Amino acid sequence: MKKLFAAAALLVSMLLCSCGGGAGSIGTGSAEPTTPAPETEPPITEPDDGSYFSDALFIGDSRTVGLSLYGEIKGATYFAKNSATVYTFLNGYETEKPDPRMGDRTLSEVLAGRKFGKIYILFGINELGGSAPSAVRGGFVRFISLLKAAQPNAKIIIQSNMHVTKAYEEKYPVRGKDRVNELNSLLAGLANGKDVFYLGFETLFDDEEGYLREDYARDGLHMLAGEPYNVWRGYITEFGML
Repeated sequence: MKKLFAAAALLVSMLLCSCGGGAGSIGTGSAEPTTPAPETEPPITEPDDGSYFSDALFIGDSRTVGLSLYGEIKGATYFAKNSATVYTFLNGYETEKPDPRMGDRTLSEVLAGRKFGKIYILFGINELGGSAPSAVRGGFVRFISLLKAAQPNAKIIIQSNMHVTKAYEEKYPVRGKDRVNELNSLLAGLANGKDVFYLGFETLFDDEEGYLREDYARDGLHMLAGEPYNVWRGYITEFGML
């Protein structure tokens, strides 16, 4: 456990040193390489009892839909949709609705309905199909500003994008690991260590070449139920309880 805390402290220290911004601002410093995974084994914990995540909102695409189904993060609220991008909920803030299993309210209505202490966001892999990483970063800046205006006291936690398998990259190179790494580095640079944070955990799901492990992958892009979501939940509950 001491090693885990040491790894967490190192991760936070790296973000504070490299991504500093003004109070309440989004970091604007030069982007650092993708945050390395902890040197320890991936943390796998028992499902949280719901107390910490009772005021947490997870926003994202189909990977977050998967987390809502298999992650067992009790108490959390989810707003996610298959094939969604950051622009889906940015431009459709008052019109777009999530996966039907998450209700029929828009993001505007969800954010107006209650106070959240933590908002975890994960977008990017779909955007890379048609946008440059720098353009996706711009969408994140606008989306984070929208979230902060609606929930000024909430911490915004950006989650890194997982890689795809090598076979998937060969078919869809625009979503390959180099572009994912570039995007993750840009997103890490948005953290300011005050109210915007970054969790870099994509390497926990990688093989020795830096691709999504084949035994974790359902279709090259999405993950199988089971161990991958245990790893994801374990990392969030170990290092994402800010």
